[in-house]
Amino acid sequence: MTNTQLFTRLLALLLVTTSLVACDPENIDDTSFTPVFDCPDIDANIGDDCMTAAGVVGTVNADCECELPTSYDCPDTNANIGDECETPAGDTGTINADCECELSTGYDCPDINANIGDDCETPAGGTGTINADCECELSTSYDCPDINANIGDDCITAAGDVGTVNADCECELPNSYDCPDQNGNIGDACFIQGGFFGIINEDCDCIFVINYDCPDINANIGDECVTASGNVGTVNADCECELPEVDCPELGLNIGDDCSNPIMGAGTVNADCECEVATVDCPELGLNIGDICPLDDHFGRVTADCECEYQCPDLQLNFGDDCIKADGTVGYVLQTCDCI
Repeated sequence: MTNTQLFTRLLALLLVTTSLVACDPENIDDTSFTPVFDCPDIDANIGDDCMTAAGVVGTVNADCECELPTSYDCPDTNANIGDECETPAGDTGTINADCECELSTGYDCPDINANIGDDCETPAGGTGTINADCECELSTSYDCPDINANIGDDCITAAGDVGTVNADCECELPNSYDCPDQNGNIGDACFIQGGFFGIINEDCDCIFVINYDCPDINANIGDECVTASGNVGTVNADCECELPEVDCPELGLNIGDDCSNPIMGAGTVNADCECEVATVDCPELGLNIGDICPLDDHFGRVTADCECEYQCPDLQLNFGDDCIKADGTVGYVLQTCDCI
C-alpha cells in the first residue's frame, strides 16, 4: 500500500470515530476506538501486504484474498530480471534473463563471460565476433568469410603447399610465374650453387649479383686490371682496361722511375724517356770492376779491362768460389787460384 492510500484510510477512520463519539456526549470519557477495515475478517485493507498459505508475501485484493502479484518477470520466484538474489552457494547475485540467480560479472553476455564485440570462436572453429544477441558470428569483412581470408592471402593447399586465395575463394598454387621452372618471377631472390643468394634475371637464371660499375667484367671504375698486353692498368669510365697516363707511355713509366737497360743493366728513366745507367767503371756493361757478371753457365767478375772473365781461368772459378781438392774434399779458391 502506498503512503497516500494509507493516509487516506487513516483519515477516513478518524472521521468515523469522531462522529461516533459526538453522538454520545455523555460518555465521552468511556469512548473506545474501533478500527474499520476493508476486510474485517482478516483485519486488513485492500492493497495491504499479506502472507499466502505458501508463506509467500502477497497483496490483499478486492476480494479480500491474499494473492501473489502477477507483474513479476519471474513469477516463480516473485522477482524481476535484474533484482538482487542469493545463489545456491549463498553469494549475492542478479536475476538473469533466464530467471536464474547468477553472480554479477559486469559482462554484456554473462552466460558466456564476454562482451558485445569481443573476438570469439564459432562452433565450426572459425574466428568471429560477439553480436548483440550474445552469439558468436563470423566477421563479414572477409572476401571469403567461410575461410576467414581475403583474395590474395597466403593459404595452405590440401597437399600442404603454400598457395594463394583466388577469386573463387580457393587455395591454389600460383601458376603465373615469369619463370615457372624456378617458381619465381624476374627479380625474385633465389639460391645459387654454394648456398648464396642471387636474383632471377631475364633469362630465368639465378645469378649472383654485386653492384659493379662494369658488371660485364665484374669490376668498378678505378679498379686495377690487366691489359691485353699483360700490363697492369685501371678500369676507365668506358669499362675498359687502360694503362695509366705516364711521362713515357712507350715504357709505361714516369721520369725518375727505375728501369732496366737490356744492355747496360739497371738504370733510371731520364727526361728523354731513355733508361739511363748511372756512372760506372764499365758503362757498356753497366757494372763496376769486380762486380759479378754472367758468364756461360756460371758467373765471372768484371776485370780491369771491363771484361767478364773468371778470376782463375784455369779453374773457371772466381776468388772465394767453392772448389774440389785433389783428395776429393770441398775447399775454396784463394786469390792465388789455389783450392784449399
